[in-house]
Amino acid sequence: MKLAIIADDFTGSNDTGVQFAKKGLHTVVTTNINQLMGNISDNDVVVFDTESRFDNKETAYKKAIKISSKIKQLDNVLVYKKLDSTFRGNIGAEIDGCMNGMGYDFAVVIPALPSNGRKTIEGHVKLNDKFLHETEIAKDPKTPVTQSYIPDIIANQCSRKVEVIKKDCDYTKEKLQERLIDLRNKGTEIIVFDAESDIDLKMLSEMIAKIETHFLIVGTAGLAEYMTDAFHLKVHKSILSIIGSVSDVTREQITFADDIHDFDIIDISIQDFFDDIKKEIILKTILQLIYDKKDIVIRTAKDKKDIQTACEYAKEQGLDKYETSEFIAQGLGEITGKILNEASNDLAGLFITGGDTLIKIAKYLDIEGMKIIDEVLPAIPVGRFVHEKYCDIDVVTKAGAFGNEETFSNILDYLR
Repeated sequence: MKLAIIADDFTGSNDTGVQFAKKGLHTVVTTNINQLMGNISDNDVVVFDTESRFDNKETAYKKAIKISSKIKQLDNVLVYKKLDSTFRGNIGAEIDGCMNGMGYDFAVVIPALPSNGRKTIEGHVKLNDKFLHETEIAKDPKTPVTQSYIPDIIANQCSRKVEVIKKDCDYTKEKLQERLIDLRNKGTEIIVFDAESDIDLKMLSEMIAKIETHFLIVGTAGLAEYMTDAFHLKVHKSILSIIGSVSDVTREQITFADDIHDFDIIDISIQDFFDDIKKEIILKTILQLIYDKKDIVIRTAKDKKDIQTACEYAKEQGLDKYETSEFIAQGLGEITGKILNEASNDLAGLFITGGDTLIKIAKYLDIEGMKIIDEVLPAIPVGRFVHEKYCDIDVVTKAGAFGNEETFSNILDYLR
């Protein structure tokens, strides 16, 4: 999943973007809408600065709807509307514009920034324990904010129905989600949540991450800090695919995925497995691709001709068909094991097809087994190795002939 953040000024863009960058996510701030698509494709987080804080509400609305409409065209992108923690700017107009642009019928607003003294109490903004309208923000020469009650601030530029969920004794994830769903069912379009501490923000981020429907998330840098973990936003790392199967089905799946996904294919011949120098060169090539954050497919046969050539060469070396299969699986297991030894922390996930290859990898690394976590597709599980060093890598395994032409593409989407 990628994250697109819509902010209204450059410094606000940066203070939100850094919440993700410091956790290793590739983050870029831009003001160029024409580069938005490429930026989202090449990065984990894109912060788009509309430079609309000092615009009139009509212009701010148009900018918000324009950028959000662009983002709507993309798949698997989470949208976050960043607002100023002291509510300067065109708050209502931009929330309204983003909702319309994305086609969302409700938004969740969590504006507290407790680490900087900004709290939301019974729907009011408090800045260092003073109501917002009692602070110097009310006298700001460009964007004075003379109200503290958030629904009133939003209503200045937006006619949507707004409600507040206050902090009380039932302030738990389960109860809050129940109240949110109830308010939404009653026609509420924008829901503001109280929050007084970072603990509140962490809990709220985890709560909204469990909501299954699409909606607009609105907040400050405070909420942003907890979204990486709550929404399982992954640092951009390589996906390593080890193709031990030579079935027609698997080859068709790779061909189909190659038209959709960007990955490098490393073809290893049986001759390479007999050559220690060549194996070392291949290993260094693969490791460099991983360090460059490229997705990689390692295979030993791109077509039936490669299979025939391998069998003929193996026969010349005195190997029968069974021994040939074992030798190739052993070679794949060894090179995969060396890759994991060197770069396991740089992998987003591992895909292995071919049971012989999987067991050779496990033996090379002294892996005792796998803890099954989920099913990516029917009969295609994802799990984690039972091993102290390699227990954090998502591993998808597949029998060679399983699935349809889209299966490998779907697996890459899952691991990404």
